[in-house]
Amino acid sequence: MNNPLNPKALNDLGDKYFYGIDSPKNIELAFTYYKQAADQGNPVGLYHVGEYFLVKQEYRHAIEYLHKAMASGYSKAFLTLSEMTLHGQGMRKSKKKAFKYTANGAKLGDIDAINQLGRFYLNGIGCSKDFKKAWETYQFSADKNDPEGMFQFGRLHLESASGKKNPGKAIHWLDKSALSGHRDAILQMREIYQKPHAFFKKRSLTFLKEMIFYYDELLAKTGAIDACERVAIAYLEGGCPTKQNSEKAAEYLKTLLKADNTIGHYGIGYSAMMGLGEPKNPLKAIQHLEIAAKRGMEQAMIKLGDLYRLGIQQPADSEMAKKWYYEAAKKNAPEALVNLGLLHYRNQIANASGELAFQYFENAAKKGNHAAHYWLGILHERGIGRPVDLSLAEKSYQKALAGGVSGAYYKYA
Repeated sequence: MNNPLNPKALNDLGDKYFYGIDSPKNIELAFTYYKQAADQGNPVGLYHVGEYFLVKQEYRHAIEYLHKAMASGYSKAFLTLSEMTLHGQGMRKSKKKAFKYTANGAKLGDIDAINQLGRFYLNGIGCSKDFKKAWETYQFSADKNDPEGMFQFGRLHLESASGKKNPGKAIHWLDKSALSGHRDAILQMREIYQKPHAFFKKRSLTFLKEMIFYYDELLAKTGAIDACERVAIAYLEGGCPTKQNSEKAAEYLKTLLKADNTIGHYGIGYSAMMGLGEPKNPLKAIQHLEIAAKRGMEQAMIKLGDLYRLGIQQPADSEMAKKWYYEAAKKNAPEALVNLGLLHYRNQIANASGELAFQYFENAAKKGNHAAHYWLGILHERGIGRPVDLSLAEKSYQKALAGGVSGAYYKYA
């Protein structure tokens, strides 16, 4: 004969099906386990049965079981009843009752109730606004190292008169919360370093960029897709604010790829193209870069053009390169215009034309591409697509040199 399951095992099984933990969600099956725990007088089981009825919008039964859980001293029941009366679910709306439930839950040490109590004091929900009590409540939570409490206490410091002058204490609490993975705290810390503040007047721009990247990576580790995109590209390309690191780039690119993210496909394709963290694999590169390119990503189109033009691990194909550069050029990508100009200038495609080479370089230069000025200088100097004009060639080299194109130095010198 099988031994009956204890309440903890029953609640764990209930959670498995109620929340879909490693199994399909099935709240009806979850209910059968919760009810068995509740029938044994288990406070957690009573609470979960109340939750089940709340989801089913059977409010009378929900209130019945939540009150039983509350009578058994289960603190989370207070907070759920507070939310129900705050929003009028199965009972009359009452901010005062919501405050009372929350305060009673806080007395039992429930950290979520404590944080909600701080919010009620701060905003005057069911009570008079009381900044001092809000401060004390959030400080208590922060001292317990609760991420939400530390975040809210940090914000109170940040918004205080002293915090606006010196955000040091705010940064202390917000950083602690951010390190625990609290997304809002991470975003707040990014914003602090993004906005100019006298507190950082002795810090370099490089330091501030590094700190923004540091919190961006913390955000990426929480699975935030936009942060994963920024961090993956930063590690893939290197430079400021971080050095190239193909292994770290791959970590975030895999997260993006699981979400079928365009930048994820681009990054995986580019890594396979250049052999970053793996052997060069043109077929894999083309597969992923084409996905990103067909979704409209200019840089993926350009990289496909580069792959075919340079013949990476396969024969070069200038016509295919032209095709992809042209797609990017239709989106006014200056780099693509330069590369189209080079294909024409070097006679690497059918019907190559010096006039078209000049037009592509000129259009790219108008869009701010400094390398295009260098190539315009070459064409002016050699009379390709235009008559020889050494004066215009010199001016083009000057513009290229001002834009940091080192090759122009030797022409201009």
